[in-house]
Amino acid sequence: MNYIVISPYYPHNFQKFSIELKNQGINVLGIGEEPYEQLDQRLKEALTEYFRVNSLDDVDEVKRAVAFLYHKHGHIDRIESQNEHWMELDAALRTQFNVFGLKEHDLKKTKHKSEMKKYFEKAGVPVVPGFLVKKEGDIEKGVKKLKLPLIAKPDNGVGASATYKLKDKCKIILVRLVFSNKPQGPQNMWLFLCPEFKAARSGAWSTTITFYAFF
Repeated sequence: MNYIVISPYYPHNFQKFSIELKNQGINVLGIGEEPYEQLDQRLKEALTEYFRVNSLDDVDEVKRAVAFLYHKHGHIDRIESQNEHWMELDAALRTQFNVFGLKEHDLKKTKHKSEMKKYFEKAGVPVVPGFLVKKEGDIEKGVKKLKLPLIAKPDNGVGASATYKLKDKCKIILVRLVFSNKPQGPQNMWLFLCPEFKAARSGAWSTTITFYAFF
């Protein structure tokens, strides 16, 4: 099995993934930005080959790296970064080279909170009430429907980036400014109830639902 690991060096604690793949007899191929000399010795030993690119943000450059490894080692069975930041890159590469796993058309349901919620609801998993903001005026509508306090974050985002806790009108004004002044233009926002206020508000929520609050 040929397994391409995107960014095998970073994050550092993920290096063990490549090492254990090698221990299972898998042919591990790496693509990353760091010079080969910078890689830890155990990681070097785990990688059959390492292709350095100038930037993993340059999708075309990474595709050329995959094409080189494909030509040299044969069919690629898996492409994975183990990093949400590179999820779109992983999907683009799998789509281009017909590799098993999530393709570009699968990303909407795996990256957008509003889409994830639909699948949780379909599976009968309890979810926290939420509201999709598509334009600035929707912020007030969402606040009116759900009531403060709320959490606001990009519908399509990674980690806690651009996440705000709305407890008063001042924070609402701040979020409106952030929403309408993005360099790339307004982005859809997801509003949902604060986990710690769920039980106090209705008395019906279980603490186990906190995990699903962000969907």
